[in-house]
Amino acid sequence: MKIMTNSKEILKRGYVRRLLPAEEGGYTASIQEFPGLVAEGDTAEEALANLEKAALSWLDVSLANGREIREPISFDSFSGKIALRIPRGLHQQVAALAECEECSVN
Repeated sequence: MKIMTNSKEILKRGYVRRLLPAEEGGYTASIQEFPGLVAEGDTAEEALANLEKAALSWLDVSLANGREIREPISFDSFSGKIALRIPRGLHQQVAALAECEECSVN
C-alpha cells in the first residue's frame, strides 16, 4: 500500500463526516477517524467547508509529527451482527449509528 504524505490526497479518501445541528443554532461537523477534529458553521455548508479546512491543518500537523493517520472506516467487512453488554452511553452512540445505517441494534 502506498504511504500518503499529502494532506489533500489523504482527505479525498472516504472518511466518515458527521454533521449535527447545534442546540444553540448552527452546525457542528467532524470526521470520525480524526480524533479531536471539530468545526462549526452557521449553515451546514459552512460547517462542512470549515471542516475541510480544519482537516487539512489537522493532517498537516499530524504528518509533521509522524502521527499515523487512520484508514477510513470500511463497512464492507462488518456483518452487522454482534452480541455483548456495553455501557449505556456507548449503547446510545451505537443506536445513533445504527439509525444512520437504517438498521437495528438487535
